[in-house]
Amino acid sequence: MFLFYAAILCIVLRTEFKTAQIGQIMAAANQLLVFLAMMVNSINDTQYQFFAVSRVLHYIITTPRERRDFSVEMPRRNGRPNFEDGKIDLKDVDMAYDPMKGLVLKKLSVNFAGQEKIGIVGVESLL
Repeated sequence: MFLFYAAILCIVLRTEFKTAQIGQIMAAANQLLVFLAMMVNSINDTQYQFFAVSRVLHYIITTPRERRDFSVEMPRRNGRPNFEDGKIDLKDVDMAYDPMKGLVLKKLSVNFAGQEKIGIVGVESLL
């Protein structure tokens, strides 16, 4: 739209400008449009980074602390965690990327057997 108005201005005032000046006006309008687009993209990236930081902060604040009175010692081999059977059991997992937008996982319960390969597919990503 910005280039359109610059072109209309050049057409209306064509008797006042030389051809080279019209070219300079259109080139400057195009450069300004590109600069504005880059600025909007940069603002969106910055906003996304702020949301990412706020999500991490939200998880730090809202994630309940593990009760130490019933924790089982993690089995280790050579100083690394070692689970013989390798199974994973999730029960009633709730998750949200953005606390303001609601949950993306609601009461998810799933069991994965040891050595089983899984893939998680979402609308915008693939894990």
